[in-house]
Amino acid sequence: MLALLSLAACRDAVVPVPPPPPPTLTVTARLGRAPFEWEWPFGSDNTVLVNSSLDDEAGLAGIEVEITDVAADGFVRTHRFDASKIKEGVTPYDVPESGTAYALLRLTQHDSVVAMGVAEWPLRPEIRWEVEVQRSPYPATTGISPADLGKAQHDCSWRWCDHIWRFDISEDALNYPDETLWLVLWGFWDCPPGVICF
Repeated sequence: MLALLSLAACRDAVVPVPPPPPPTLTVTARLGRAPFEWEWPFGSDNTVLVNSSLDDEAGLAGIEVEITDVAADGFVRTHRFDASKIKEGVTPYDVPESGTAYALLRLTQHDSVVAMGVAEWPLRPEIRWEVEVQRSPYPATTGISPADLGKAQHDCSWRWCDHIWRFDISEDALNYPDETLWLVLWGFWDCPPGVICF
């Protein structure tokens, strides 16, 4: 009888549900390592030396990323990152659940600005945002179609990829034709229990 009463009490007990995780943002350079050869254009047997190194002037050593979040209530915060901060690893920081985020990218080489642009996106709750910069002919791991490469910005078709922006690099600073500065915005979210997320 005592066991039945215990089971009934457990059935009626409310299990506390943990609060949803706060939205966060971090900045990375996933290709930020020594230069490596990459077939480009795909299927051409031609290779280019992709350089997203955070230590090399011909790579991303001159990258500056400034993230400004504007909360729905008008509160504004700005965070600035350079190659050394990105290389050591940016700790994810909390951002508002609603409002707008802006990313200003600036790439310098030999003390001259060779690429610059601004990206903007709406903030949403429970998202782990990742702003990734790449210097490459093609934004890796995004599922973007090569036919769309000329567009200034794209929605993504790949899991977790939220948006892509393309910024041209000055012709005199190109390592090879088609080299571009990319900002890839990833929006990671946790799948609810029992749901398959794609």
